Amino acid sequence: MHRSSIPSYLKYAIFLFLLGFKVVKQKRTGA
Repeated sequence: MHRSSIPSYLKYAIFLFLLGFKVVKQKRTGA
C-alpha cells in the first residue's frame, strides 16, 4: 500500500490524539 498523502508523523500524531481522547474520556467517566 502506497499512501504518500498521509505522512508517518501525521499518523503518529493522530494515534496520540486518539489515545489521549480515550484517556480523558475514561478519567471523566471515573470522576
